[in-house]
Amino acid sequence: MAEHIHFIGIGGIGMSALARYILKKGIKVSGYDAQQTTITKALESEGAVVYHEPQKYWVEKADIVVYTPAIPEHFLELQLARQLQKPLYKRAAFLGKIVEDKEVIAVAGTHGKTSMATLLSYLLYETIGCNAFLGGIANNYQTNFLYHPDSNLVVVEADEYDKSFLHLFPKWTIIGIIEPDHLECYSSFEDLVQTFKQFGLRTEKGILIHRSSERLLHLCEEAQWNILWKGVYSLKDRDSKEYKAVDFSHSENLPQLNWNEAITLLMEHLPRYFLGEAMQENALAACTMAYMLKVPIKKILQCLKTYKGVQRRTQILFESTSVVYIDDYAHHPTEIERTLKAIKERYKNYALWVAFQPHLYSRTKYFCDDFARVLSLADRIFLLPVYPARETPDKGISEKILFHKLPLNKTRLIPLSKLRQVAEEACRNAPCVFITMGAGNIGELAPTIAETFKKTCL
Repeated sequence: MAEHIHFIGIGGIGMSALARYILKKGIKVSGYDAQQTTITKALESEGAVVYHEPQKYWVEKADIVVYTPAIPEHFLELQLARQLQKPLYKRAAFLGKIVEDKEVIAVAGTHGKTSMATLLSYLLYETIGCNAFLGGIANNYQTNFLYHPDSNLVVVEADEYDKSFLHLFPKWTIIGIIEPDHLECYSSFEDLVQTFKQFGLRTEKGILIHRSSERLLHLCEEAQWNILWKGVYSLKDRDSKEYKAVDFSHSENLPQLNWNEAITLLMEHLPRYFLGEAMQENALAACTMAYMLKVPIKKILQCLKTYKGVQRRTQILFESTSVVYIDDYAHHPTEIERTLKAIKERYKNYALWVAFQPHLYSRTKYFCDDFARVLSLADRIFLLPVYPARETPDKGISEKILFHKLPLNKTRLIPLSKLRQVAEEACRNAPCVFITMGAGNIGELAPTIAETFKKTCL
């Protein structure tokens, strides 16, 4: 058994959940991250050694080294771990090793993984018990890792980036909408779909797939898939009419279900921050999986009353009679479009102001026209510099290529440091909804922006 595990990139949402698991096991944790953040501070308070300049010492002392694919190959600590022939794991491989003897419930898809996984984890943790590795901070617990020593169930987010989910062998799986993304890891969208098929075929007991991804279900069935039950979920039927049911017709010998009778009641009990069809479908998938895992309908409805959602998933951080501030993680055109339409539907007579931080040069380049189309739904657009994450600068690719495709009469380029001033401006233009949006470090400023609204608007 290892006595000390070192994490390179410990502040990442996936890496920090792994570090928390190791801390719970009583094993020493050290880790590097480029920046001090809310997460790195929390890890230090929980017992981890965290620092922000590369060091040899902690790599030399560690029994195992875990690293995120966001770390470049030439990074000092990663090179040293290889030279010292330390047992070395990518994040996804280490997660796969941790859960290999658990009953895994995997949540996959281009959109909605964290929303589905966190609600499902809450429903299970509060009833039958589970562990969970989450891609966001659950507001009920203020953490991205849930530990239940008496449960063998574990909920994990199955990430398609870097084909990470192929390290998992789930008992049950949810697969949401599948769309082009992370194409730097795949030769084409069809390659992405076929990799999802590989992942789906690993599921042993039951699978729930969004209706838009039903082709994936047929692909798996053609491979003589041996699985206990299969379901298709959506709030719309094939003709885009109101549906509100889960189709289990792909399953044979499934006992008669009364779940579909409860779905209308379920939708009535969703908290008000489940804005729009996408969030409601995420809830439908999570609640359906909980039901299939023997959580009674009555307990599901009770849990929904106390569920508080996930940080940065359409999170309402300030609301007065005329001004609303929402922070959101959306970073793909489809997510942005669904989120903005849902907000406009809820707050019909409000101006919609969006501060958007593009995430990755490759995504900005690939989806530039789509980003311009969906961001134009807003009344005012504040465009921030591209957050590069794991990528090096791409010559000629910046936020400016997107800026020139947006309506210039309502778009402004701003640095991250100007967001508080925009918040003050929004207060003077009520009624207004202001939303900060993106998967980069824009979320780190959300608490400060919320305080600005409280001081300026109240």
